[in-house]
Amino acid sequence: MDGCGMESAECRARMDERVTRLEVIVESQDQKLDEVLQLLHASKLGLGALKGLIYLGLAIVGAWAALKGVK
Repeated sequence: MDGCGMESAECRARMDERVTRLEVIVESQDQKLDEVLQLLHASKLGLGALKGLIYLGLAIVGAWAALKGVK
């Protein structure tokens, strides 16, 4: 008997099962993290676009106010 308390082949088989389950869990978490990173990237792009639209709006309002002030 070894440290597992059973025959060596059976111990190895159980360890292989545990490793396989852990690999499945890690793969699942990797996929979820990839989805979160994609969402964050999309949010960042959306925020950049929104910021650009705000600056464009401010520029238009500023130009309009300047023209109104000239007349």
